[in-house]
Amino acid sequence: MFYNGRHYSSEKDFIMQSKKKKILLEILVFVSLVLIMCIWYPNNNWKVIMGDDLIAVTGFRDRGFLGTLLNPENAQMGKVRPVSTIILYIVYKICNLSYAKYFLINRIVLIIVAYLIYYLSQKMDINKLFAFLIAILVITTPFSSYGVWQMIGICESFSLLCCVLCLYYISRLILCENQKYIKKSIFWCTIWFALLIFNAERFMYLIAVFLFVVILCNKLNIKEKICGIITLCMPIIVRTIIIGIAGGDSLNTGRGEATSLVGSLISYAIQGLINVFGFSIGQEWHGGYNYYSLPSYILLVGCFIALFSIGILYRSLEVWIKEKCNDSYVIVVMYMFSLSSLFSYALVASTHGEDRFLWVSYVYLCIAIMRYFSINIQQNRSKYFVLIGVIIVFVLNGYYVKNKIHVHYRYSQEMAQTCIDSINKLEGKNEIQNICCVKPSDYSWVFYGGVFFQYYVDENINVYFYDDFESIDYDILGDKTVVVYPDENYAIPYGTTACWISDLK
Repeated sequence: MFYNGRHYSSEKDFIMQSKKKKILLEILVFVSLVLIMCIWYPNNNWKVIMGDDLIAVTGFRDRGFLGTLLNPENAQMGKVRPVSTIILYIVYKICNLSYAKYFLINRIVLIIVAYLIYYLSQKMDINKLFAFLIAILVITTPFSSYGVWQMIGICESFSLLCCVLCLYYISRLILCENQKYIKKSIFWCTIWFALLIFNAERFMYLIAVFLFVVILCNKLNIKEKICGIITLCMPIIVRTIIIGIAGGDSLNTGRGEATSLVGSLISYAIQGLINVFGFSIGQEWHGGYNYYSLPSYILLVGCFIALFSIGILYRSLEVWIKEKCNDSYVIVVMYMFSLSSLFSYALVASTHGEDRFLWVSYVYLCIAIMRYFSINIQQNRSKYFVLIGVIIVFVLNGYYVKNKIHVHYRYSQEMAQTCIDSINKLEGKNEIQNICCVKPSDYSWVFYGGVFFQYYVDENINVYFYDDFESIDYDILGDKTVVVYPDENYAIPYGTTACWISDLK
C-alpha cells in the first residue's frame, strides 16, 4: 500500500511505522523539556536547606509522619493538608538535609508535570505544537521558580497538575453529550479537587467555576445538577468538618481569616493580573527587594499581550453568546479559571504577594489562548504568528528570571549557603560552642531559630540573635563563639560571613 507517496508492505506495517513515529515524537518532546529545564535551572552551589524547608523537615524529625499529619494545631490554623504532608514526607525520607537532592527531585517532578500538561492540552483539543509550547512556558515562566527552588515547592507543582486536571474534566463535561460521561467527569473532577484542596486549601475558590458550569449544563436535569453540586462540594464539606472538630475556623487561609482579607481582595486581584502580564517583577517583602524599574519597551510588550488576551476573551464571549458555541464556551470557562485564580494571590498579597500564587492563573491563561488558536487557525502561516508570540514571551521570561536574582527565596538561600561555607573555613570549627547572628531581620527565619546550625554544625550548639553588634554580650558568650553577620563585600547584599568573636573585640 502507498501513503503520502511512501510504500508499505501491509496495513499492519503502516500502523507499526505510525506508532514508532508517535513514540519517537513523544520521546523527543520529553527530552526537549529535560534540556530546557537543565538550561533554565542549572545546578548551583546550594547544599543546605533553610526557612520554610527547615520548618517542614524539623516537623517530621520532631513529630514523625503521623504526628505531623494529625497535628491539631495545623487544622486550627486552617491547614488541613494530608496530601502535601505525604508528598513532603516522601521527599524528606529521600533527601533528608541535602538541598541538592531536593532541587533535583523538584526539577524531575516539574518536567513530568509539564509533559502531562502537554498531554492534557491535546486532550482539550489543542494543537500538538501549541501543547508543546504550553509545556515550555510552564517551565520557563518566573512563576515556576518556587516550585523548583524550594523543598516544599514540589507541592506547588502537584497543585498545578491538579488544577489542570480539574480544567480538563470540566471542559469534558461541557463538550460531552453522553450523560454517563458527564457524571464521570464530575466524579473525577471532585477527586482531583479533593487532592488539590487537601494539598493547599487556597484553591477552594475553584468551586465557584465548577458550580457555574454545572448549573448552566442543559444536559442535566434539576435533580442531577443538585447531585453534581453536592458531589463537587463534598471535599470542602469534609474539610470544614475536620476543622470544626479541631476547633479552627473553616475560612482561615493559613495566614489569616478570609473575612478579614476580603476588603482588599479586588485591588490585590487586579495587582495579580498586572503581574501575570509582566508589569512588575518583585514585591518589597522579598528580603527588602524593591520594585524593579522596567524599560518602556518591556512595558509596551506586556501591554500588547494584555490587550491581545482580553481581545480573545471578548471574541470567545461574543461567539458563545451569539452562536451558542460550546468550543467558545470552554475558552470562556478557561478564562474564568484563570481570573478566579487571581483571588488565591489576592488573599495573601498584603503579606505574601509571591509569584507562585500566580503560576496557576498564568498556565490557565496559556491553555485558553492556545485552545482559541487551535480551533480558529486553519492556515499554517498563522501558526508561525503564534510561534513568534511564544518566542517573545519566552524571551521575556528569561529577562524576568535574570532580573529576579534577589527574589524567590534565592536571597535567603544565599544567606544560608554563604553562612555555612564561611563557618567551614574557620580554623578549629569543631570547637564552636555558641553562634550569635547579628541582623535585625531575616536570620531568625532563615536559620529557623538556630536549628540550621544544630543540623549543619553541631546538634548541641547554642544560638543567639542580636539586632546589632552593640547588643552582643561578649562576657557571657565566651571565646568559643562564632559571630554570623552580613558580608559587605559579597556580590549581592544578602551574603553572610562568619568569624570568631575574638576577632571582633
